[in-house]
Amino acid sequence: EASIYSYGQALALQPTLLRAHLEIGGLYAEMGEAELSGAAYLEYEKAVYRYAGILEDPNAAIVDKMTICEAFSYLPDERATKALIGALEDKDPKVRLAAVSALSEIGVHSVVPALQKIQSQKSMTDPELARAIGGAIKRILASPDSPSAAPVPNSVQPKGADQ
Repeated sequence: EASIYSYGQALALQPTLLRAHLEIGGLYAEMGEAELSGAAYLEYEKAVYRYAGILEDPNAAIVDKMTICEAFSYLPDERATKALIGALEDKDPKVRLAAVSALSEIGVHSVVPALQKIQSQKSMTDPELARAIGGAIKRILASPDSPSAAPVPNSVQPKGADQ
């Protein structure tokens, strides 16, 4: 319970610490509290979708987008990864580079084709981004493949979460 409290405090101070939701859910599951575990996982899903929406919003603040890219860099989550790939086309070069960095950190091999496509499209218009993508591709391919989805066991997902 002390760990759950600590994770809750961390989330209160830094709402983009999304992994804390998963940790709370896992701790509740270990305690046999399936309903509380499911609620924590649901909060995680809501937060990922909320932050992905901000990252995809062309009018969102650049600093918010960069913070979200950093937060997503710790999550091998399909929704977060999709938003990061979309951010490669953001109007701000800092956001584009933050998205490349996050995708490189996640290390999911399945993003390489999307990175290669953007790299070839941007090689003339944004050579800095194209170089960063090249480095990210090398790093991703040199590492073991990460899981492509958040580790939320089916046994503790809230009812209706798979729909």
